[in-house]
Amino acid sequence: MTSIDEEILLPPIINLREESFESHQLIWLDDDTSSICTGKLRSIIAQSRIFNNIDECMQHLKTTENRVKFLVSSEKFSEKIVPLVHNYQHLRSIFIRCHNEKENEQMPLKYEKVIGCYGTVKNLLTALIKNIQDFRRHCSSEEHIFEIPHKVDQTTDETISWWSQFIDFLARVVQYPINCKHRLVNALNTYYNGNVDRMRIIQEFDETYTPETAIRWYTRQTFFFSLLNTALRQQNIPWIFLFGFFLKDVYEQLKQKHTEYLKQQNRVLKVYRGQIISQKEVLQLKRNRKCLVPTNAFLSTTVSREIAKIFIQPTQPEDEFQSILFEIELSFEPTSQLFGDISSLSTFQDEEEFLFMAGSEFEVKDKGVRFEESEQLWIIKLIENEKIDMTDDVHEKMNYRRIALTYRQRELQMRKTFSCLESDELTIICYNAIGQFHEQLLNYNDAIKNYQEALELFMIHPKPYYLWIINIAESLIRILMEEIGDYDAALQYALLVHEYKSLYWTSAIDEFNDGQIDIAKTHIKLSTIYEKLLKYELAYHNLLIASKLYTSSNRTYSYSEVKPVYTKIEIFEQMLGKKDK
Repeated sequence: MTSIDEEILLPPIINLREESFESHQLIWLDDDTSSICTGKLRSIIAQSRIFNNIDECMQHLKTTENRVKFLVSSEKFSEKIVPLVHNYQHLRSIFIRCHNEKENEQMPLKYEKVIGCYGTVKNLLTALIKNIQDFRRHCSSEEHIFEIPHKVDQTTDETISWWSQFIDFLARVVQYPINCKHRLVNALNTYYNGNVDRMRIIQEFDETYTPETAIRWYTRQTFFFSLLNTALRQQNIPWIFLFGFFLKDVYEQLKQKHTEYLKQQNRVLKVYRGQIISQKEVLQLKRNRKCLVPTNAFLSTTVSREIAKIFIQPTQPEDEFQSILFEIELSFEPTSQLFGDISSLSTFQDEEEFLFMAGSEFEVKDKGVRFEESEQLWIIKLIENEKIDMTDDVHEKMNYRRIALTYRQRELQMRKTFSCLESDELTIICYNAIGQFHEQLLNYNDAIKNYQEALELFMIHPKPYYLWIINIAESLIRILMEEIGDYDAALQYALLVHEYKSLYWTSAIDEFNDGQIDIAKTHIKLSTIYEKLLKYELAYHNLLIASKLYTSSNRTYSYSEVKPVYTKIEIFEQMLGKKDK
């Protein structure tokens, strides 16, 4: 089953100096860095950093605790830095580069994380590579494809299915520009600069990839497979946008295979996956009956129970990590999760592999968690979550964004957006989309930040994207007024909306004076904000303008639509002593 020296032109939301798909990093501390081959280090770990200053190295170690570190130190620095960092939880191993191995043989005995002291770079790198390979093997068996809920309320659609919806949005809705593959290739060439083996694979991908080979590329035993799933597990949205075209191609192939499966007479009823998860997570699954278990990446399964068991070892219930055999019952409904038999498309056809689309969701069956003594592993029975519809027939009925827009409205909006924008503008859309999802997750500060980035880029763009500017500014107004209560900031965006709506309707052909009603509504919004700021004269003045625009409009509107305006005008007239007028 399956230190960056140069920047490259990429969407500015991606900073290659800070982003990392690797869960681990190599740190090399040496007073003489002239002899260190950066390319060689990158071939071991893509994210390698070289320091010749112990304070800078220490600062880096302290501020990057979310990534496992392998430290190589010269003999000169080791005596000072090893005692200081040895107990860092995220520091896995330490290697000492020395002139005399015998003189330093006590160091590994004193500090257990010191693997050894090495007189030659060759011996040091050999030991380093072996240690890293052992770490990777250990991590690969524990990679979390499933998101195990830790609280009962995490089982609701509102809290955990947003990622599934986001993946579905990327695979179904987005229309990707022609140069999308080259953007990804450029990003990967920059990220793996100096790693000859991986750059060779990147070149092959650039030269040979077609939409019809998406699943074959996914199942190949190259870094590409783990890279994509790591980005998905990290929910690294900027990078996922770069992979978006690939997700779409895999989706289309899976949709075809899913259709073929539904037409078969002798269908596979059950598939399996061997997985390592923590003892705590097993207990959570037992405790939460019928809990929802989403996948954060693609899910590879097999028809063969024995093949699935190859990936796990016997365990005891008291062990920290447990071997799990997931049994997944397949659904015959057209509205089921998107999956398919990819044996004919896979690099490994003998594994009888069924692949589930990234973001699929399952439920644990009632009494579906038990420990099998004879096999010394846990059996966890899953069924597909029928609440999520991934097919075209029912897609319009599905709520995509539960807070503000229905899925269909969102879909229509985004289809229109991506079909008309040029490739250079995808960056701005990334900002806006990220802002929308942060808003859905109630991360309002992050939502504001991304909306502001998108707005600023649209405003300096040579094309007059009036509606985009208006829509984003209105999103900011909504958050600032309803969630933050910052009416001064909201006022600035409301004035911006008024300005751009006036520009839009001036440039548009408006036979029915619809523009007047639209501009009237901006004056109503301004009036509301001015009232919150206790600027009643301005609030009153804007309502008067709104009423005049309604009156002069040729568009038919209901009295209930304009009644609140006149009611509020009367209130302000009494308050401001303007009743006689």
